[in-house]
Amino acid sequence: MKRWPVALVLVGLIGVLSARQSSEPTSLVQFTGPFTFSYLTWENKVSIANGRIGLGAPLTPQGGAGINLPSAQDWTKYADYSPALRVKIGPKNKIPSIQVLLADGTGSSVYRFVLPTAAAGDQWVIADAGASFASPTTIDKKGAVNLAKVNQWQIMGDWSGDKPTLDLEVSGFGAVPASAEVRKLRADKLKQEEEARLAQRKLLAERRQKYGTRNAGSPNITAVFAAAPDIIGITIEAKKVTPSRLALYQPQPGDTKREVKNDKGQVTQVILSRKGEEYGWLIGPKRDQLVTYETLVGDPLLDDAADTPSTFTLNSADDPNFQTGQKPTAIYRKSKPIDWRMPLIWQQPDIAFAVRHTLYLRLPKPLTPGKTYDLDLGNLNTRQATVKLDFNPAEVRSEAVHVNQIGYRPDDKPKRAFLSLWLGTGGALNYPDGLMFRVVRSGTNESVYAGKVEKALDAEGTEKLWQRKPVNMVQTSVYRMDFSQVTSPGEYRVVVDGIGSSYPFSISDDAWERAFKIQMRGFTNQRSGVPLGPPLTSFVKPRDLHPANGDRILQSRQSVLDSGEPSELEKNATNIPVPEAHGGWHDAGDWNPRRVTHMRAVINLMELVEMYPSYFSKVSWGLPGSAKTPDILKECLFELDLFRRLQHADGGIPHGIETNGDPIDGEVSWLQSMTEYVWAPDMMSSYVYATVASRMSRLLTTTDPTLAKTYRESALRAMSWAEKDRSRRKAAGTLGKLSWTVKDDRNFAAISLYELTGDPKWHVVFKEDTVLTQAE
Repeated sequence: MKRWPVALVLVGLIGVLSARQSSEPTSLVQFTGPFTFSYLTWENKVSIANGRIGLGAPLTPQGGAGINLPSAQDWTKYADYSPALRVKIGPKNKIPSIQVLLADGTGSSVYRFVLPTAAAGDQWVIADAGASFASPTTIDKKGAVNLAKVNQWQIMGDWSGDKPTLDLEVSGFGAVPASAEVRKLRADKLKQEEEARLAQRKLLAERRQKYGTRNAGSPNITAVFAAAPDIIGITIEAKKVTPSRLALYQPQPGDTKREVKNDKGQVTQVILSRKGEEYGWLIGPKRDQLVTYETLVGDPLLDDAADTPSTFTLNSADDPNFQTGQKPTAIYRKSKPIDWRMPLIWQQPDIAFAVRHTLYLRLPKPLTPGKTYDLDLGNLNTRQATVKLDFNPAEVRSEAVHVNQIGYRPDDKPKRAFLSLWLGTGGALNYPDGLMFRVVRSGTNESVYAGKVEKALDAEGTEKLWQRKPVNMVQTSVYRMDFSQVTSPGEYRVVVDGIGSSYPFSISDDAWERAFKIQMRGFTNQRSGVPLGPPLTSFVKPRDLHPANGDRILQSRQSVLDSGEPSELEKNATNIPVPEAHGGWHDAGDWNPRRVTHMRAVINLMELVEMYPSYFSKVSWGLPGSAKTPDILKECLFELDLFRRLQHADGGIPHGIETNGDPIDGEVSWLQSMTEYVWAPDMMSSYVYATVASRMSRLLTTTDPTLAKTYRESALRAMSWAEKDRSRRKAAGTLGKLSWTVKDDRNFAAISLYELTGDPKWHVVFKEDTVLTQAE
């Protein structure tokens, strides 16, 4: 009896088994190379040599390669056989499995092979759970491979990570008759699948029992629209997060408190429990302020009903095509979180989210503009049992019609809107040729322009975005609508005939100025160390992160260039308070850091003033201060003044202020308990500050000459300190270890000081390192 010269490994639900077979596997694919194609991290990095596929670094599990077979193969006689893969595992392999895909040009099937953990020469591995060719691990949404017409073989990673964890060779692919052990694996799998189906049905029944009755907390339909002439869209919002509340703590009977300590044994949080459940955080110096936990209220959408076409019935009293009621031919769904509950997001993410679902109902016939439709929602657990669509495309907004919400100036070119929609589980949406669009006045629907909808990007096309690999980022077709000829001021909407309209937008001389002012108010609302509120802003916040509040702010000996870790900042702290450590802008979503890197925004704003001094001298949004200084510079000065106050007597500029770690859960900036630290000066921060301070000095020369002089002197002192620190690091041999960006910061500072002072020594400094002295 013929025996295999290598071990056969059956990997399935009962573990890893060794077995002997009476015949060798039937070979189905010859690895004579090269690959026909490769993709993602394997692209142009994987090859076949001597009948073997080598899979190792730099390949990651996120990629694959394929072979187009010489002709279509008929493998129907192997339908009950198991795919087998001959592998040799290397000592560095950490990928748990590998996948093989078979395709016929339409459908495809994927077979998973769990890999042995030991390196023991060539081994045949059977598809996971003894899967047969006819019953693959997964099937393409277009259908399984037709085993009578197999024309492509692919090998793929399992997408288990993004690091080079592969170390194996593949030298064979074949078919293995189902042994008794394999049939047991299959039977066990079928049993488990049936048990899973029963459990799922039980779960669905329980969910239907719990959430099936319509009530005030049921998912709410917020929009009904046409996504295409034959597709209705329904937007449904399920669950709602009730925000935290801050109030003076009022003890109640039965309240208990739990302390959370850090690794030093210090109490960082006090959590209050009420009625047996954690209720919120006690914060503030006296722990007498209560921040309640967010709560998630409302019912989830019963997605089994949402995904079933028979749930829905579309009727119309005035459209003959729908007078007897029509069922959708297909349902597609797109679901995404729109809010999340703290702190459960880290503990129970499955119950932490409020979700917006959009259902797309493909209809057997297109809608007719001007007609009215009633959609019966059957047993879908929305608040509404039926919804109405008065299908007037000029008045009903469609998710598919996009236009710039900032608006346009009359002379802006181009002015364009776009038509596109990704259907979630339905994938890309292609619109029919010949669609027309109109620009109409909001309120009157008067048409002021009409044009053709033109395809700008096919669903299979690609777009180049910076250094990314060219792909279609929106995963659907995109259509362009140009209305550059519309120049009259007013409020408009873009209407696509037979589909719907965009949100309103304006054409006005101040369109971009309004957007600019909104953005600048965002900077104002991020001000730290001062109280905020009317008339400066409608956003109300007490003074925060200020020594006068009792905040503990200490000087550290740690330089950010030597270590940017906040733990080192705390470790090397002194007991020296820094009374001037207040102000500046909060950092993005976390209010604790205020860093010199914010100066990137300041320099960009000042460049606007340099380019358009007349315009920005007149643009105001009500900031207090000298009427001679433009508001844009007042906002810049609020940030810059922090670092001028932090400047050491010898001229050095610290990187900023920071705590050791993110803000503590539940704490607000004006009642926070963490110690703050000021970084030690470093040359990078000093160069950045010198650049900004010198440019500010130039811009203030005519409006505030006294402050201009102050910043001139401050910039020169910062630059002098930075040059001395650079010399020290150069002598110590550490200068070359710094990022190339420090060299650019020095160049920028030198040329800015040269502009300010005219002193040729700064031009000499600039020429030392600038690439502009090179021929290319």
